[in-house]
Amino acid sequence: MTELEWLSGGALVQMWDHIAHTTSERKVRLFGCAVFQFKANISTRMTTPEDDHYNIVNTAERYADGNITAAELRAVSDTILRDEEGFDPAIAFYLTQPEAILLRVTLRGCVRFGDGVMPALFHELFGNPFRPAAFHSEWQTDTVLAVARQMYESRDFSAMPILADALQDAGCENEDILNHCRGAGPHVRGCWVVDAILGKA
Repeated sequence: MTELEWLSGGALVQMWDHIAHTTSERKVRLFGCAVFQFKANISTRMTTPEDDHYNIVNTAERYADGNITAAELRAVSDTILRDEEGFDPAIAFYLTQPEAILLRVTLRGCVRFGDGVMPALFHELFGNPFRPAAFHSEWQTDTVLAVARQMYESRDFSAMPILADALQDAGCENEDILNHCRGAGPHVRGCWVVDAILGKA
């Protein structure tokens, strides 16, 4: 895998193999949540707690962030046994299991048959692993932290351009960071810029 191949997004399985075993279990699960959302076309329904898709993603994200136990995560598995349109049973099942290795294997298969959004999700969660951006503590101003936290908690990333402006005001001149914030996205929990600001691995 070369940097050019990564940036072009044309070798999805190789992109996955490049990061799958070096990235954190949290990041793998959040990537799985993003893939599930876009494969099931549920991103617009992520504010509806009564929706089973929401329940799966919300629970998996909470587990990824250490906010619930493995038993609480597994308890959601029953919901994915329903025969409802839009579910991807394999991803949904392993998102609700604590064993990250099984999720990694499942996601590799999903990546192989990925659609047009998949390269953007890689770039969203993992940035450019060949040239990781260095974040400086002086960029973590009250405004930068507040905007990043609000987006992370609400799942509303429409303020990414505002985050770019706040970072620039704080002295950030890194084009990779600023361009990512001002780009079209998609932006989801696990965004590499927001994670770096909030100190999440």
